Amino acid sequence: MADEFNTSFVDYSFVAFGGALGASFRFFLSTVLQNQKYLNFLGLPVFPTSTLMVNILGSLIVGCFYFFFSKGILGNESIRLFVVIGFLGSFTTFSTFSLETFVLLKQGDLSTAVTYTFLSIFVCVLSTFLAFNTMRIFFGP
Repeated sequence: MADEFNTSFVDYSFVAFGGALGASFRFFLSTVLQNQKYLNFLGLPVFPTSTLMVNILGSLIVGCFYFFFSKGILGNESIRLFVVIGFLGSFTTFSTFSLETFVLLKQGDLSTAVTYTFLSIFVCVLSTFLAFNTMRIFFGP
Protein backbone atom coordinates (compact mmCIF):
# COMPACT_ATOMS: atom_id res chain seq x y z
CA MET A 1 0.00 0.00 0.00
CA ALA A 2 2.85 2.38 0.79
CA ASP A 3 4.25 1.90 -2.74
CA GLU A 4 1.08 3.44 -4.17
CA PHE A 5 2.06 6.76 -2.62
CA ASN A 6 5.72 6.61 -3.64
CA THR A 7 5.05 7.47 -7.26
CA SER A 8 7.16 10.45 -8.17
CA PHE A 9 6.11 13.69 -9.77
CA VAL A 10 8.16 12.66 -12.81
CA ASP A 11 6.07 9.48 -13.17
CA TYR A 12 2.86 11.50 -13.04
CA SER A 13 4.34 13.90 -15.58
CA PHE A 14 5.04 11.05 -18.02
CA VAL A 15 1.44 9.83 -17.65
CA ALA A 16 0.00 13.35 -17.95
CA PHE A 17 2.05 14.28 -21.02
CA GLY A 18 1.31 10.96 -22.71
CA GLY A 19 -2.36 11.36 -21.83
CA ALA A 20 -2.52 14.84 -23.34
CA LEU A 21 -0.93 13.61 -26.57
CA GLY A 22 -3.14 10.50 -26.70
CA ALA A 23 -6.34 12.47 -26.19
CA SER A 24 -5.29 15.03 -28.79
CA PHE A 25 -4.35 12.34 -31.30
CA ARG A 26 -7.66 10.53 -30.71
CA PHE A 27 -9.56 13.77 -31.36
CA PHE A 28 -7.54 14.46 -34.51
CA LEU A 29 -7.85 10.92 -35.87
CA SER A 30 -11.56 10.68 -35.04
CA THR A 31 -12.20 13.99 -36.78
CA VAL A 32 -10.30 12.89 -39.90
CA LEU A 33 -11.97 9.47 -39.99
CA GLN A 34 -15.47 10.85 -39.45
CA ASN A 35 -15.07 12.97 -42.56
CA GLN A 36 -14.04 10.02 -44.73
CA LYS A 37 -17.19 8.45 -46.15
CA TYR A 38 -15.27 5.64 -47.86
CA LEU A 39 -14.17 4.28 -44.47
CA ASN A 40 -17.72 3.16 -43.77
CA PHE A 41 -16.70 -0.31 -44.95
CA LEU A 42 -19.66 -2.08 -43.38
CA GLY A 43 -22.20 -0.07 -45.31
CA LEU A 44 -24.03 0.96 -42.15
CA PRO A 45 -24.88 4.66 -42.18
CA VAL A 46 -24.47 5.21 -38.43
CA PHE A 47 -21.68 2.70 -37.72
CA PRO A 48 -19.03 4.41 -35.53
CA THR A 49 -16.13 3.67 -37.88
CA SER A 50 -13.80 6.25 -36.35
CA THR A 51 -14.16 4.79 -32.85
CA LEU A 52 -13.64 1.28 -34.17
CA MET A 53 -10.50 2.32 -36.04
CA VAL A 54 -9.10 4.13 -32.99
CA ASN A 55 -9.79 1.08 -30.81
CA ILE A 56 -8.16 -1.28 -33.33
CA LEU A 57 -5.12 0.98 -33.70
CA GLY A 58 -4.76 1.36 -29.94
CA SER A 59 -5.03 -2.40 -29.44
CA LEU A 60 -2.37 -3.00 -32.11
CA ILE A 61 -0.03 -0.48 -30.48
CA VAL A 62 -0.52 -1.90 -26.98
CA GLY A 63 0.14 -5.41 -28.30
CA CYS A 64 3.44 -4.27 -29.83
CA PHE A 65 4.56 -2.52 -26.65
CA TYR A 66 3.49 -5.47 -24.48
CA PHE A 67 5.67 -7.71 -26.65
CA PHE A 68 8.67 -5.40 -26.29
CA PHE A 69 8.19 -5.10 -22.52
CA SER A 70 7.66 -8.84 -21.99
CA LYS A 71 10.81 -9.67 -23.99
CA GLY A 72 12.88 -7.12 -22.07
CA ILE A 73 13.50 -5.08 -25.22
CA LEU A 74 11.89 -2.10 -23.52
CA GLY A 75 12.34 -2.15 -19.78
CA ASN A 76 12.17 1.51 -19.03
CA GLU A 77 9.24 2.20 -16.70
CA SER A 78 9.03 5.80 -17.93
CA ILE A 79 8.33 4.59 -21.48
CA ARG A 80 5.60 2.26 -20.20
CA LEU A 81 4.03 5.07 -18.16
CA PHE A 82 4.17 7.48 -21.11
CA VAL A 83 2.98 5.13 -23.87
CA VAL A 84 0.76 2.50 -22.25
CA ILE A 85 -0.76 4.32 -19.29
CA GLY A 86 -0.68 7.89 -20.62
CA PHE A 87 -0.90 7.91 -24.40
CA LEU A 88 -2.90 4.72 -24.98
CA GLY A 89 -4.93 5.18 -21.79
CA SER A 90 -6.36 8.39 -23.17
CA PHE A 91 -6.24 7.40 -26.83
CA THR A 92 -8.46 4.40 -26.11
CA THR A 93 -9.22 2.55 -22.89
CA PHE A 94 -10.23 -0.36 -25.10
CA SER A 95 -6.55 -1.07 -25.64
CA THR A 96 -6.14 -1.63 -21.89
CA PHE A 97 -9.17 -3.91 -21.85
CA SER A 98 -7.73 -5.84 -24.81
CA LEU A 99 -4.34 -6.22 -23.13
CA GLU A 100 -5.80 -7.37 -19.82
CA THR A 101 -7.99 -9.93 -21.59
CA PHE A 102 -5.05 -11.11 -23.69
CA VAL A 103 -2.87 -11.56 -20.59
CA LEU A 104 -5.62 -13.60 -18.90
CA LEU A 105 -5.87 -15.83 -21.99
CA LYS A 106 -2.08 -16.11 -22.23
CA GLN A 107 -2.01 -17.25 -18.60
CA GLY A 108 -4.60 -19.91 -19.45
CA ASP A 109 -7.33 -18.32 -17.37
CA LEU A 110 -10.14 -18.70 -19.92
CA SER A 111 -13.01 -18.47 -17.43
CA THR A 112 -11.75 -15.20 -15.96
CA ALA A 113 -11.11 -13.80 -19.46
CA VAL A 114 -14.63 -14.68 -20.61
CA THR A 115 -16.19 -13.33 -17.40
CA TYR A 116 -14.16 -10.13 -17.65
CA THR A 117 -15.11 -9.67 -21.30
CA PHE A 118 -18.80 -10.27 -20.61
CA LEU A 119 -18.86 -7.93 -17.63
CA SER A 120 -16.86 -5.25 -19.41
CA ILE A 121 -19.12 -5.19 -22.42
CA PHE A 122 -22.56 -6.14 -21.13
CA VAL A 123 -22.46 -4.55 -17.70
CA CYS A 124 -20.84 -1.33 -18.96
CA VAL A 125 -23.40 -0.91 -21.75
CA LEU A 126 -26.16 -1.75 -19.27
CA SER A 127 -24.72 0.80 -16.81
CA THR A 128 -24.78 3.48 -19.49
CA PHE A 129 -28.39 2.57 -20.32
CA LEU A 130 -29.43 2.66 -16.66
CA ALA A 131 -27.65 5.95 -15.97
CA PHE A 132 -29.17 7.58 -19.04
CA ASN A 133 -32.68 6.46 -18.16
CA THR A 134 -32.26 7.43 -14.51
CA MET A 135 -31.23 10.93 -15.58
CA ARG A 136 -34.25 11.03 -17.89
CA ILE A 137 -36.51 10.21 -14.94
CA PHE A 138 -35.07 13.04 -12.85
CA PHE A 139 -34.50 15.65 -15.55
CA GLY A 140 -37.10 14.84 -18.18
CA PRO A 141 -36.99 13.38 -21.68
